[in-house]
Amino acid sequence: MKQLILLILFFLPSLPLFAQGPQWIVYNTGNSGLGSNNVIAIHIDKDNVKWIGAGGLVKYDGLNWVLYDTSNSGIPSNAILSITSDPLSNTVWVGTSESGVAKFDGVNWTVYNTSNSPLPSNVIFDMEIDSSGNVWIGTPFGVAKFNENNWQVYTISNSGLVNNLVRSIQFDKVNNAKWFGTNSGGISVLIDTNWITYTTSNSGLSSNNIRDIRIDRGGNKWIALDGGGLNKFDELSNHWSSFFNPGFLTSLTIDSSQNKWFGSPGGGLYKFENNNIGWENFNPSNSPLPSYSVHEVSIDSNQNTWAAVSGGLVIYNENGVVNISTSSFEVPNKFNLNQNYPNPFNPTTIISFQIIKVTNVNLSVYDVTGKKIKTLINKKLNLGLYELEFDGNDLPSGMYFYKLQADDFVESKKMILAK
Repeated sequence: MKQLILLILFFLPSLPLFAQGPQWIVYNTGNSGLGSNNVIAIHIDKDNVKWIGAGGLVKYDGLNWVLYDTSNSGIPSNAILSITSDPLSNTVWVGTSESGVAKFDGVNWTVYNTSNSPLPSNVIFDMEIDSSGNVWIGTPFGVAKFNENNWQVYTISNSGLVNNLVRSIQFDKVNNAKWFGTNSGGISVLIDTNWITYTTSNSGLSSNNIRDIRIDRGGNKWIALDGGGLNKFDELSNHWSSFFNPGFLTSLTIDSSQNKWFGSPGGGLYKFENNNIGWENFNPSNSPLPSYSVHEVSIDSNQNTWAAVSGGLVIYNENGVVNISTSSFEVPNKFNLNQNYPNPFNPTTIISFQIIKVTNVNLSVYDVTGKKIKTLINKKLNLGLYELEFDGNDLPSGMYFYKLQADDFVESKKMILAK
């Protein structure tokens, strides 16, 4: 009998689910080009290309994965906190946790740090590019504005910025206002040369620790807070609303239906439906989400929700993930042993099975008397779908049985070797 050959991927804890109802895809280092399972940042450019911070900068176009790291590119660090892109030039900007900012035009890398530029810090929390092509960079020591080698730095000492540690930047296209969310000082808004400050003492803001700001179609400002939940600010009526207080949130985005999606450092992924009619929480206990810690959330042009998670890169769409390569396989939702094919066979056949959690698995072949002929697998396996080629070249023709034992699941099927 020839040695058993494992044909397809050894499936690791997270894989795509293609079934009726909610659909998930979870990528990790075992089934994708991610450089790390600790995914910190996700940005989707105007061409629907995903740029991911995970052990370097990862580019994913739906079919191909490319990893740029310190060993194969000009990126200054593999520790990435933020990513943005210029829709006019397709230039990608990468903010690191220790080495400043890198600009990538698809071929060349340009690095800006505290040694070669006025950048106030090498720690980059957030970046946004305005309609004039200015790059705004949030750091622990102020906000830097950059355009064509011209720098301007805003701090508490030379501007109306309420706190130097800026974690979030967002632009209001209606009045060209720049909104800066700070770590402990609340929000500063720059309109032309005028500054406005919102804090817990002068507004309905429920915490001064701002993690993210987004603006919906109606111009309402939505603010994700660390220790204050989710705030909504209707600027026209000067009305504040608070939800999930005192929740700790990490990231916020809004889909085309105006649903709010936000992540939590210990609660998973949340969907807050438009018009405040309800909310839904996804976490490892009720979904394929590999971790309770969600760092960033983004929505692509097909309205798939992407989440950067401690444990991988997650994609979710309740109507089925759209326009993503299906080169990976399903996340199984039940134990199953499939009928071998072909059957009858001579001399090889494929045996496939699926398991729904990490567990000890035994797959063995028996003859009609119940004598064990071969143990194919007897070890702990991860959740996933498995295919194996069984070779009966050294066996006589006849009926055989193969049995799968995994957790409390036991199932046998028969196969016929016809030489």
